[in-house]
Amino acid sequence: MNEVLIRRDSGGSALAERLRALGFAAQTIVCTSRLRTLLAPTAGAPRPRRAVLLGTDLPEETLTRTLATLSEPFAAGRAMGVAVGPPPARALSLRLQEAGFALALYEPFTTATLRFQLNRAFLHTRPSGATRCGLRAPVDWRAAVKVGKRSKAVTLYDLSQGGAFLETPRPSLRGVDVRLELPLPSGTRTLDATVVHTNVPGNLKHPYMPYGMGIRFGTLPQPLAQELATLIDRESEALMV
Repeated sequence: MNEVLIRRDSGGSALAERLRALGFAAQTIVCTSRLRTLLAPTAGAPRPRRAVLLGTDLPEETLTRTLATLSEPFAAGRAMGVAVGPPPARALSLRLQEAGFALALYEPFTTATLRFQLNRAFLHTRPSGATRCGLRAPVDWRAAVKVGKRSKAVTLYDLSQGGAFLETPRPSLRGVDVRLELPLPSGTRTLDATVVHTNVPGNLKHPYMPYGMGIRFGTLPQPLAQELATLIDRESEALMV
């Protein structure tokens, strides 16, 4: 089970509700001692993987105590931190980085970005070997995908140089060739791709992902590959502390 612990000065309850609507177990933490108890090591059954959403708007004294509490759990891999709230000043960014924070949710952020960042956080706390290949970024774009002569509207959940995840209640089957009409800033491009996995209702559904399908692009022209790389780098940078 994955659990989100929210420690922020304001807006924690509303954020917890957003996360629960996405299927995450989430709770707000109002004192440092409670956070320390939840993240302490145990000798019995393994505890849930946890992500800590720490508000950049916390009062200085509270922030200092909380960062001190998080240093050991972060170093031991029992939790991953995500900075949330207003973009911090440079000095605070450095403090967060030194404490082990890498991911950020700077306001305002979309539901798609919230889901994407939490999935990234829990990916970091999985056992070694469960890694994700390729830099990805959430985009939340409306697009269209063609299968044969049929076209259907989809939402791009995330994008990488090698492929994308398309949010749709009617994904195509694995192995099917599709054509994605990708709305890039420079204009719409049509990309050949193949469905490599799906997320649909049932026993194998990924509980924290939208319904849809992952696609892998075919060979891209160099200018298009470079445009994607630049876009993904820019979007990813905004999601790092």
